[in-house]
Amino acid sequence: MKPIKVFIVDDTAIYRKILSDVVSHIDGLELIGTAPRGSIALDKLRNTPCDLVLLDIFMPEMDGLETLSRIKKEFPKTNVIMVSGATTRDTEITIKALRNGAMDFIAKPQAPSFEEGMRIITAEVIRIMNSFGIYSTHSRVTTDKSTTALFPTASSTTTLPSANKIKTRIPGAKSVPPNYFELVLIGVSTGGPKTLSGIIPKLPANLNAPVLIVQHMPPVFTASLAEHLNRDSELEVREAKDMEVVKRGDVLIAPGGRHMTVAKTMAGYVVKLTDDAPVNSCRPAVDVLFNSVALCTNNPVLAVVLTGMGEDGARGVATLKLKTCYCLSQSKESCVVYGMPQAVESRDLADEVLPADKIAERITQLVNRAK
Repeated sequence: MKPIKVFIVDDTAIYRKILSDVVSHIDGLELIGTAPRGSIALDKLRNTPCDLVLLDIFMPEMDGLETLSRIKKEFPKTNVIMVSGATTRDTEITIKALRNGAMDFIAKPQAPSFEEGMRIITAEVIRIMNSFGIYSTHSRVTTDKSTTALFPTASSTTTLPSANKIKTRIPGAKSVPPNYFELVLIGVSTGGPKTLSGIIPKLPANLNAPVLIVQHMPPVFTASLAEHLNRDSELEVREAKDMEVVKRGDVLIAPGGRHMTVAKTMAGYVVKLTDDAPVNSCRPAVDVLFNSVALCTNNPVLAVVLTGMGEDGARGVATLKLKTCYCLSQSKESCVVYGMPQAVESRDLADEVLPADKIAERITQLVNRAK
């Protein structure tokens, strides 16, 4: 397999050095150049095409957003990963970039040393390589649990059915949708901000069920995502809070770095946030939310699995289908990364496979049918 050709754009010499060293030490990647500014990067890319650009948010003359726009226009087949800080300003611009075509982002670590920062970024770059379907071994740079806090590899104690054993639709699962749904559950990862921006704002204010979303993101960024979606939506979109009651008209996004679960109480469905071990190398994890709903209700729920790397959500859908669940899956052609939907579809758990631009309409049709 040909290596992925990578170009780095960052006005800070230390980060050009860190990113260059990381890329150079990972099998499957080939560093083809660097630039301190967007305008210089564009000139170089015209002569040296690449597969992937690691692009800084803040740069002189031409910032990351403008550079992203120019890259997507001139080199539409080139993927762009934003390199972002964790300040409020950084997260706001990062979300805009993700909605405008950036594939993913790397958060600059607040590391105490060059070596520590390099290890953390290595883990992030490897995660992004997985989005390309390349699972690399890297002998010269290693990561450990302390450097993969956002995407650790520990497994959860939560009991879930084995995804490998689920090959066909659960016996008795309904192929005809129920007459109503109490909850809409959405799981999404890579490509999520852009996909969600084409779905959530299209849902009507009178949607007959609350919406709960797990988007794989680190802390801080999910709050900015919720704010961006809320500005464009008739429903109220916000980051979920521990122990809040889920109400019709709410769209709640799991906070980055925390699992979101649901419990049934006298007051109705209540969100609980936990710091339990990651599942599928993720926290929050889609399987954790889906599984918690399966444990607390027998009433119909609508599960929606969107673009993303890996298999998070497949086991959760299987668990929900032991109760009453109807599942929508995003089509391969409309996915940024066809991983999570593929895991659901390959196990015959998807009741409908739809392109991204048809999902909001279908959610509304299903949820707003008369009881």
